[in-house]
Order: sequence, then C-alpha cells, then structure tokens
Amino acid sequence: MPRRAICRVFAPLLILGMFVPGAWSQMPTVDPQTPVGRWVGSWSNTNTGKGNGKYYLTIERVEGQKVFGEGEFVGQTTSQFKVNGTLSGNQLTFGRTELTVNGREMRGNAPTLDIKPMKEN
Repeated sequence: MPRRAICRVFAPLLILGMFVPGAWSQMPTVDPQTPVGRWVGSWSNTNTGKGNGKYYLTIERVEGQKVFGEGEFVGQTTSQFKVNGTLSGNQLTFGRTELTVNGREMRGNAPTLDIKPMKEN
C-alpha cells in the first residue's frame, strides 16, 4: 500500500483517537449516596404511546458501584422487581433499564418504556 494511502486511512483514526477518550472521561459523576431513597414517577410506552402508569423505585444501598433495591411498575397490572445494578458516573443501570441521575430527578428507559422518577423528600 502506498505511503499516501496509509496516511489517508490512519490520520483520521489518529485524530479521532485523540478526542474520543476525553469525551468519555467527561461523564458527570454523582455522590454514590444520591440515589439512595425512594423515587416516584411515571412510565409510558414508547412503542404505542397508549400504556402508562406509576413507577416506584427504592434504592436501599450503594456499595462501591453496586446498587441494590427494588421497584414496581403500576398500570393495568402491577409488576415488582429487584434492583441489582451499577452506578457509573451519573448512569444507573439494572437489567435492561438505564437511568441518568440528575440531582433529585432521573430520566431514562427500559425496552419500550420511557421512565421519569423524582426523589421523594
């Protein structure tokens, strides 16, 4: 492969490699104890837009990056679940649920759901 062709391929990759790691390190962090407590909000079905209901999340404890608690979806039926997840930066992840913690609010999703809880006093 000619030298010019190699430069055309690798120069953009080198430039990209210089900026992408900095973007990842910019993820905001929250105090690990911020999520501890009871969160109440709503969920809505993003596929049909017709299903919605109450969303309850109780974070019992955070140990390092590990998060433990329980939650409940209430709509036409009620579904309870255990939380065994991780907190990385401001991202709370458990199962296929991903929530962004921003002070006393969280926003995120699970498959086909939009979730918006707020921390109770």
